[in-house]
Amino acid sequence: MEITAIIGVGILGTILSVMVKNYRPELGIAVSVITGVAIFFMAASSLKSVVSGINSMCEKVGVDVAFFKVIVKVIAIAYITEFAAALCKDSGEGAIAKKLEMAGKTAVIAAMLPIIKNLLDVIVNTLMSF
Repeated sequence: MEITAIIGVGILGTILSVMVKNYRPELGIAVSVITGVAIFFMAASSLKSVVSGINSMCEKVGVDVAFFKVIVKVIAIAYITEFAAALCKDSGEGAIAKKLEMAGKTAVIAAMLPIIKNLLDVIVNTLMSF
């Protein structure tokens, strides 16, 4: 990920959006959304190397990769939800943004269920051994 390129796209998109909003507000929102999506994909392109690096570290340490996958899934849900909610807020739809944030939190809890179940099993087994 080349951060200077991402910053350049962000600044250019902001300038275009502000200029277009004066004449055609609906196109200004479209420019803003397109810029946000472009930034998101530019930033996401570097995640593959990060995931593979952490995956190899988990294998070396002996940590179950399933836990790591859940954590990555939760982080992805959080980032995508935050991104979508910010787009809604930028477009003046704060109520929809709040609903997206609530849905994201629910999705995080659902994704965490395997880890919560495992934790409860460990607690129950520890208590039963006394």
